[in-house]
Amino acid sequence: MSRRLITISAALATSLITACGAGGSTTTNGSDSGPIKVGAAVSETGKFAIEGKSTKRGYEMWADEVNARGGIDVGGTKRKVEVIYYDDQSEPETAVKLTQRLISQDKVDFIFGPYSSGLTIATSAITAKYKKIMFAGGAAAVSVFNQGNEYVFSPLTLTRDYTTSGLEALKEQGVKTIAVMHSDDAPMTDVKNATLEKAKALGLDVVSVQSVPADATDITGAMRQMKAKNPDAFVEAGTTLIGLLATRTMRDVGWAPKYVLMVQAPTEASFVKELGASTAEGIMAPTQWMPNDTFKDEYFGTAGTCQPVWSRSSDFF
Repeated sequence: MSRRLITISAALATSLITACGAGGSTTTNGSDSGPIKVGAAVSETGKFAIEGKSTKRGYEMWADEVNARGGIDVGGTKRKVEVIYYDDQSEPETAVKLTQRLISQDKVDFIFGPYSSGLTIATSAITAKYKKIMFAGGAAAVSVFNQGNEYVFSPLTLTRDYTTSGLEALKEQGVKTIAVMHSDDAPMTDVKNATLEKAKALGLDVVSVQSVPADATDITGAMRQMKAKNPDAFVEAGTTLIGLLATRTMRDVGWAPKYVLMVQAPTEASFVKELGASTAEGIMAPTQWMPNDTFKDEYFGTAGTCQPVWSRSSDFF
């Protein structure tokens, strides 16, 4: 599972403590002592299944941790949490319908968002209509948060910053030229645009930019074009499936760039499981959390405070 999901766990607890604790108000399930009901339509099938399942495991980790502590203190009463899940099948129309169902039929108090910025934009419009808070646990495109929607939020790094630290590290290693491949959906196009801007600022020469369909199954042509330019580093922006496909295609066309930076795939355990450690070794990716981070807040202390939670949840990985 992606390390970025431990950030989700902490942020969700913070958000619910704040939202539920303020004023001690009764939640919409009609009880001031029953469980706090949370709804989540996430992808367990379809093109976002890998990331969707990881997002769900992050939500499950959070719920287990909260309930193990007796629940959330709401006006002096400890209330456990209940999360209702549905599979949005990676389809916007299905996600919207399920979000409507969670609010209208299941009477949830809060919504945990799906994976992908596109699905989040679609479903957050529904939560805003009903004035339900949505935690966007799997969305980071700038477009999610510039819609004027006051009911959606996330602590995740925005897509425009996904490759910033990686490019800086490559520059420090003496990289001079890079090739960029991205899927043609809006979030990964955002990543591409930000990558080109950052590369220019660092003095890196972008020798090739390739766009592939988000549901591509054959990217041989794009890979051969990048290989022909012989860049020092290859930067990929896409889902885990695209990252897996890119890695296999590099091998098939006989291309082994010295450095490879991907924005998503290596953060998933399935990346190593499917490719093998020797193939995946050395491929870089950004992460949202590390135990030695020095950040601190009033609810959870330092990042190291979350390490025991992470360790106790090893069955999720």
